[in-house]
Amino acid sequence: MHVVHGRLRKMRASTVMLTVEQSASVADILPKAVFKLAALDQDMAADDHYVLLFPDGQRVIHVPGSSDDFTLAGYKAFTGRAYTKLSLFVCRKEDYDAG
Repeated sequence: MHVVHGRLRKMRASTVMLTVEQSASVADILPKAVFKLAALDQDMAADDHYVLLFPDGQRVIHVPGSSDDFTLAGYKAFTGRAYTKLSLFVCRKEDYDAG
């Protein structure tokens, strides 16, 4: 995601699939996602600070609807979707703070 006219917008054509454990947390997912995206997109700096976001633009910290720390398995249970249908977004921290 990035900021356009003061609002966070999804970037098209920059989707990557990640393979992580079901018990993966934000600390497990975010570095792998940034590394893979930076390897595929020369405009993305791997050494910037990034945050992980839900599709609605909220920062991933807890499983939605609870105070439990985020895990992929908890998110799957909450949404009821298959793991292959779960989507999370990477956003530069400065864009997130500006949006």
